[in-house]
This record gives sequence, C-alpha cells and structure tokens, in this order.
Amino acid sequence: MSRYADPRRCPDCAAAITTDDQSCPSCSLPLRGPLAGELYVTLAHADQVLTELRASVQASVQASEQASVQASAPLPAPALVPYATTKTPGTAPLRPRAPRSTGLSGASVPQLLLGLGALCLLVAALVFLAVTWSVMGVGGRTATLVVFTAVAGTVTALVARKGLRGATEALGLVTLGLVGLDVAGADNSGWFGDLATPSFLVVLGAVLAVSATAACLAVRATASRAFTGGEGVIGLAWFLVTLGVMDGSGSSAAGTLLATLLTAAGTAAAHRLGLLVATLVVAVVTALAWLSLLMAGVEAVLEELTVGHVWGDLAAWPLLAAGLLVTALALLPRWPLAVRGAGLSVGGAVLAFVVVCPALDDGTTPATLAVLAALAVALTVLGLVPLRWSVAAALTAGLGTVWAAMQTLVLGGSALDRVTTALASGGPLDGRFPAAEAVGGAQPWLLVPDLGLTVVAVLVARRLLGSTFPVLAGVEVAALAAAAATAALYPVPVWTVVAGLLVAGVLLLVADDLVPATVALAAGTVVATYADGLLAVALATVLLSSAVLHLRDRDGIVAEVAGLVTATSLAASVWVWGDLLDRPGEWVAVVGVVVVALLALVRRSAAVESGAALGVVGLSLAGLSAAPLDQASSWLAVYLTLAGAATCTEALLRPDRRWLGWAGGLLLAAASWVRLADVGVSEPEPYTLPAALALLVVGLVALRRRGGGDTVRLLGPGLGLALVPSLLWVLDDPATLRSLLLGLACLGLVLAGLRLQWTAPLVFGAAVGAAVVLRSAAPYVGDAVPRWATIGAAGVLLVALGITWEQRVREARGLLGYVRQLR
Repeated sequence: MSRYADPRRCPDCAAAITTDDQSCPSCSLPLRGPLAGELYVTLAHADQVLTELRASVQASVQASEQASVQASAPLPAPALVPYATTKTPGTAPLRPRAPRSTGLSGASVPQLLLGLGALCLLVAALVFLAVTWSVMGVGGRTATLVVFTAVAGTVTALVARKGLRGATEALGLVTLGLVGLDVAGADNSGWFGDLATPSFLVVLGAVLAVSATAACLAVRATASRAFTGGEGVIGLAWFLVTLGVMDGSGSSAAGTLLATLLTAAGTAAAHRLGLLVATLVVAVVTALAWLSLLMAGVEAVLEELTVGHVWGDLAAWPLLAAGLLVTALALLPRWPLAVRGAGLSVGGAVLAFVVVCPALDDGTTPATLAVLAALAVALTVLGLVPLRWSVAAALTAGLGTVWAAMQTLVLGGSALDRVTTALASGGPLDGRFPAAEAVGGAQPWLLVPDLGLTVVAVLVARRLLGSTFPVLAGVEVAALAAAAATAALYPVPVWTVVAGLLVAGVLLLVADDLVPATVALAAGTVVATYADGLLAVALATVLLSSAVLHLRDRDGIVAEVAGLVTATSLAASVWVWGDLLDRPGEWVAVVGVVVVALLALVRRSAAVESGAALGVVGLSLAGLSAAPLDQASSWLAVYLTLAGAATCTEALLRPDRRWLGWAGGLLLAAASWVRLADVGVSEPEPYTLPAALALLVVGLVALRRRGGGDTVRLLGPGLGLALVPSLLWVLDDPATLRSLLLGLACLGLVLAGLRLQWTAPLVFGAAVGAAVVLRSAAPYVGDAVPRWATIGAAGVLLVALGITWEQRVREARGLLGYVRQLR
C-alpha cells in the first residue's frame, strides 16, 4: 500500500534517496531544512488521514473488523527523517471554528436592564418630589422621603439575601441615592439650620459615607457577598467631604491639610474594613487632596524665594506637611512595598525642594550649584545606604539628573556652536576662540560638574539594576568631551584644545583603550581643520598612531581599521603639506596618488588597499577642484591612468588579486575614453575596439591554456563589445563605409567559426551580419511588400502561437491526470 511520507523516495520525483542525502540525486530537491521538515510532516498527516478514511470504508463493509480498524495506530514516522531537522508537533484533525459571537452575552442583559431600571427609579423619584414638593407640608415631605427610602432599602435587603448580585447593585444605588435626597430634603426644610454650601457638602458626604459603609457591610453578610456600587459611593462621599472642607476654609493650606488628613483616615478605615474598591477610590481622593496641599505650599514658597520667607516666615510648612504625610506611607507595614517606596521617594523629593528652593531665585549658577549639591547627596545615599531606605533619594536623584543633563546639553551645544563658527572662519596657527560669555546665565565651568554628576548617576543606576554592560569607555569619552567643551567655552588658543585631544588620544592608545583613543584623535583632527599647520600635525599624529597599531596587531578587525586609517591619513597629509608649501593642487594630487599607490603595493593588506582606494578618490576629486576648468578633463584622464596602472600592477604582483586586473583595465579604458572625448572623437570604434581586443586576447589565451572551453563565455564579451556599438551606428545610417566593413568582419567571423568549429564567432558574426543585411534591405523590402501581407503574416504567426499554446496546456493537463492516477 503506497505512502505519501516515504523516507526512501523523493517526494517530488519519487527517485530513491538515503538518510545521508542532502538533496535528491535526481531532481536536486533539498531534503533538509525547515521547509523540508514541514513538507514531511504534512505528508505524514496525509497518510494518517488516508488511513482513517480507509478504516471508515472497511467499517461500513465489515462490521466485525470495526474494533481492530479503530484500534490501528497511524503510520509511525521513521527513526531518522532525512530532511527534517527540527521537531515539529503533530497536526491535529481540522475542526470547524466556532463563529465569533457578536451579540450581548447572557449575563450582560440583566445588568443592562437593572441599570436602566435603577436610573428610571431615581429619575421618577426626583420628578415626583419636584412636582409635589411645594404641595406637601413638612410632615408629608418627610413621610414621603422616609417611605421611599425604606421601601428601596427593604427590597435591596430581600434581593441581597437571595443572592441576586445585579439587582442588589442596582437597588442599593437607588437606596443610597434616596438617602442623598433625604439629606437634601432635610436641608431644604431647614432641619440643619442655615447651612452654607461647604457645610452642606460635608454633612451630605458624611451621611453618604456612613450609609454606604453600613450597606456594604450588611450586603457582605448575605448571599450577594459584595456591593461594589456602594464602595464607589463611599469614594464619592469622601470627595464631597473634601470639597466642603477645602471650600469652607477658603482653599487655605490649613483646610487642605485637614481634608487630606480626613481622606487619609477614610482610606485607612476602608482598608481595615476590607473594602478594596472603596480603599482604592478614597486613596485617589486622598492623592488629589495631597496634590492640592502640595500646590498650596509651592504657591506660598514662590511668593518670595528667600531664606527669610521660606524658613523664617514658615512659608514652607505646607510643603513640609505634604512631604511628611507622603513619607508616612513607608510606616504602613501591610501596604504594598511599591506604594511605600514611592511614598518615601516622593517625600524625600519634596523635602529636598524645601531645602533647595531659596537658591532658585539667585541666578542660574547658584541654583545649579544648589541642585547639584542635592543631587550629590541623593547619589551618595543611593550608593551607600541599603536599597530599602535609599529609595527615599531616588526621585530626587532622577530630577537632579534631568536638570544636570539638560544644562549639559545647553552648555555643550554652545561649545559646539563656538567650535563650528571658529572652524568655518579659520584662522592663524595661534588663533583663539571667541570671548567667553555666560550661557543662559550659567558659567561655562558648570559643564564639568553637570556632566560628571550625570555620569555618576548613570553608574549608580547601573549598579542598582545589576547591569554588567561595560561603561568605562563611555566614562572616558564623557571626560574628554567635558574637558574639550569647557576649554572651547573660554577664549583659549585653538591649538591647546587640539594638543590636549591628540595627547589624550595617544595616551589612551598606549593604554589600549581604543574606543576613547579613536574618539579623541578624531575630535582633535576635526578641530585642527581651523589652520593648515594644526591639521598637518594632527594628521601626522593619526598617521603614526594608526601605522604603529596596524603593524602591532597584524590580524583582526583592529589591524584592518588601522590600515584603512593609515592609507587615508597619508593621502590627506600629502594634500595638506602640498597646500602648506603652496604647490599647485593638481600636481599635489598626482604625487598623492603615486604615494598612496606605492603604500598599497608595499603593504599587502586588504584594509590598506581599501584605504588607498578611498585616498585616490579623494585626491582625484581635490585635484579636479583645484585644476583650471578647461584642463579638468585632461587631469581626470591622468588620475584615471595612474589609478588603473597601480591597480593592474597590484594584480600582476599578487596572484590572489588577479581579479583587480579587470578593474585596472576598466580604469585605463575610462582614461582613454576621457582623453578621446577631450579631443573631440565621437565615433564608437576608438572607444570600444581597444578594450574589445584586450578581452579577445584574454579569451584566446584562456582557450589555449585549457585546450578548449566554452567560446561564448571566453570570447563573447570581446566580440559583443567589438560588434554591437558599431551595429547601433549602422542601424541608424546603413549607407556608410562602416556598414560595409562591419558586414565583411561578420563574414570573416562566420568563416572562422566554421573553420575552427567555435560557437562564439559563428553566432555573433551571423547575428550581427543578419542585422546589417536586414537593415540594408529594409527600405527596398518596405516598398516592395504590401502592408496587408505584413499584417496577414503577423496574424498567421499569432494564430499558430495560440494553437501551439493551447495544445501544450492540454498535454500538461493530461500528464497531470496520469500522474494522479498513478497515486
């Protein structure tokens, strides 16, 4: 019985395979990899499905064999699958996917109805009271409100005992709403005397808080177990109390503090009673009250940022109170550790602001020093105190780091702007940066402590997070940047900055700190572009350093990069020294190309060759920009010739660089083309025939050495380059001497191909010659042959192609059906 998943047969051509084959010996189908494994699992699943289908047919015919057929296991997979490299789980039988429900669930319908019903009851009660309030007396009003509330409370108790959670939520909210209406009615009837609005809000909130808490505790003892809506009403009640207290005190700091303390007590009470939702809601109200207290303290402090006002007049007491209150969260052992830590951190930041704020109005520099002092203390606490308590300094350290980092960016941006301005204008060897001035009121020397403390903050955070990512190179680069930028902010000589960066780069290179050394040398070279003398010294330093590094580390990426830098810096040095000696730029470029080419020939390294190539390109472009405009093409030909000669020499001297000969030949050909264009040659043959002859010589030599070979591959490029450009000119104007000569050349190639039995000259000669003959005969054929004959011939050709296509499709379908029958 046939199988689809047969490890001894190719799944495509059914040829015999073994477990060691990487691909099919017959059709080259890959037998290993994820796709091959997926194909095998799919075929094995097809075998399993086929087995089950056969079993179902046998069960319907032979009932006695049903048990054995159902007990038969699917075909086992072989022990070694030749083209399955990853374990793929088995494929389960396909089952119809259940349609996604788009309507309301069964549980949401009663909730929706109950919510709408409760809303309707409250609206009806309000409308009824609004209509009858003026008609009824005090007694009638009281009786009506009490009856409504009692009925709602009784029904709520009944449904709660029956465990109807949705009804309990809806009717409980109605009851609490009626309680609020009772309080409003009592106030309207004058039972509370002449209460002001803040006092009424406090009374209303207190009554609702007590009633909702009692309702939640009562429902907890029933089958409904919880009254979530009532817990939300508790939070609303405490919000009303907070508004009343704050509004009654004229939004003073004392009233805000009292409201914060009351809501904090309400939060603690809800937490102690186990009302989770109420605890969260009242905690949010407490946070809002605390923020109001904090804002009141900030407003009081900002009236006059002096020590006498902040500390002497006790203007900061709301801030102190806010800080102590939020810090007190750390003393609650049952609260989550994250909440306690956050409270301790926020409290520490508030207290730090109280200490620092008197200095914030004395100018940018004193304010920065105060913030940096607080940041230093916070970082010390984070670094030395255990994490459980050092979290108190986390927010302070974060805010201080943001201040220091922002000021570092401002001062660094100013230093960069001064450097770019100086480099754009240039100057003498002893030139200086512009006069120093404060940046936004901050002194330039603040850049060092700003950046230093920012780096320390990063290191402390790295230690607290347990990271092992190396940061030494980053610290060294930051130190270099701080020193160089600070110096650039003062009117110091430019050469001092260049010398400092170059010396630091060399020292770091000796210490084998390659990344900061590279940054220092690169920055020094960029700043040295201020004057040619500085640039020459900087390039010489880079050249010597990279050469030593390249010779010291002969292998690896370091040696490769050093070799690349050596070649490019040598090219740049030649150009700079030529400029210093006031030599013509086009001739300096020639000398530079020769020197760099000699370096590439002497030092056989791929990196040096790449650097030499970049140097030659740069020198050539610089030489062209310096050359007179009417001589630019001539100098371009010179540079291309030198580059091509150097490239071909490299290919001849090194057997592993033979392929460079093609690039060198292309460069030499380009040089000749530029020169021909410069003298006004417009015919194609002078451009193409020399290169074509070179290609043909190379192909003939290869044929002779190999004793034969594919002439199309070896001679085709040369023949195509020799014939096709001339053919394009002949197609445009066939009545020329070029057409005759090209036809004779094609005839000679055909005869040579027949004589030597070479395919390339025969094919190229016949094809190009036929094109020449047809183009020469086209005017006469066009006049002799009617247009209808051409159209008719095209129609016959299209019909024949259509018939052939349809026949091939039918044959392919028949073959496919035959193959399916074989399975």
